[in-house]
Amino acid sequence: MPQKRQWTQHTNFYKLKMRIDMKKIFGLIALTAISFSGWSQSTPIQDEQLQQLIQQAVSNYSKVKELEIMYRSNDVNDDMIKSNRLPEVSADAGYRFNAPSPSIDFPTASGPKAFQFTPYNNYNAELTVNQLLYDFGKTRAQLQKSNAERKLSQDNIDLLKNTIGYQVAEIYFSIGFLENAIKVQNSQISSLRENERLIDAKVRNGDALEYDLLTTRVRIANSSNRLADLQSQLERQYIMLRMYTGAEQKGKINSNLVRTDLPMAIDPESSDWQSTSLEVQNIRHRLQGLDVDYKNASLMNRPSVFGQAGGGVRNGFQPEIDRMRLNGTVGVGINIPIFSGNRPQLQRKMTQINMDAAKQSLQTLEENVRKDLANVNEDYKNLQVKLDNTKLLVQQAQKAYDLAQVRFKNGLITSAELVAAQSNIEDARLTQIQLEYQVLLDKLQSQKIVGNRIW
Repeated sequence: MPQKRQWTQHTNFYKLKMRIDMKKIFGLIALTAISFSGWSQSTPIQDEQLQQLIQQAVSNYSKVKELEIMYRSNDVNDDMIKSNRLPEVSADAGYRFNAPSPSIDFPTASGPKAFQFTPYNNYNAELTVNQLLYDFGKTRAQLQKSNAERKLSQDNIDLLKNTIGYQVAEIYFSIGFLENAIKVQNSQISSLRENERLIDAKVRNGDALEYDLLTTRVRIANSSNRLADLQSQLERQYIMLRMYTGAEQKGKINSNLVRTDLPMAIDPESSDWQSTSLEVQNIRHRLQGLDVDYKNASLMNRPSVFGQAGGGVRNGFQPEIDRMRLNGTVGVGINIPIFSGNRPQLQRKMTQINMDAAKQSLQTLEENVRKDLANVNEDYKNLQVKLDNTKLLVQQAQKAYDLAQVRFKNGLITSAELVAAQSNIEDARLTQIQLEYQVLLDKLQSQKIVGNRIW
């Protein structure tokens, strides 16, 4: 019985251990899923074509390269500050001729003899070492300030990249809209030319007037002009995209693969947008830098302790003043500021004013985000209503045009009515594409308002 009880206890122990291990495994799986979910939502852009273009732009744009080169100066600045703790070594060498050289005559057995205090030719070679021993936190404060400036420099780079990314996204969506609009316009011109052929045949048979043929040709010319405008706008968009990416993108973008599943930022109160906003991050880093300045303002009046050592060879030592001899000095000094015109207190006051202004700018940013996001959401709702109505309009216009073609072939309507029905459907399609493009821009604008990173 004791063996059975012991076996049962071991069995229960292993079952409990297995349940604990399984909980750990499921916990790790859940944590991994959450991590991948957060990673996938790090950028609102899921379009692979657009992601590649944005990465090319932020890597190629000359202003970004300029700021990244300037960013390296932060490392140099840190090294310069740390070099204050290193010794400074200098060497001096000189020659000086003194005449007359002071001397005193002393009587000797052989007669008066001149005792010279300094030689006519004075030689000196010396090596001096200056070393900061202790500065009561001044160097540490400078490094803290440099680190704060480094964060601001990185923020400037990130903000510029984000601005470029959103501009590239707008150009990319504009290219998709224009290419789809060109397809619709070409379709309209093809339909008009087909109608022109049918009307021309009716004119030759005496079933239509020359006026109908001329009217159709006028519509073809107007449609061709609109097509030329669209093609010109598309070319300008590719020029802008080439400037940002540094490479020709014409023929590389497939408008059929442009994704429109961009999320819409709805309410800033219901999302933690401040944790991802690059503008908020920049303001917070500014506050951190100002806080460092405020704490370190009093360091201006702290003393500095330094040491000095020097040594070399020179002449002029009695009793053999022309002989070169070794010499050296060692000393310790302290530099104590006594009066600085109340500058530390004034510096603190100025820093406090800047801190208050930075905190207010954060509040201003929050108010602007709420206002701008409310406006873009209202426009988005309005566009959704218009888009639903336009989709219905396209269906109705298509049915009307199909009926018009049948009636025209049977001679029940004029060519002008047929052309009008055909123009209605193409205009409705263009309106639908335009509204879909504006909806996409509203989604992009909402992400830009809350400061989400796009690259």
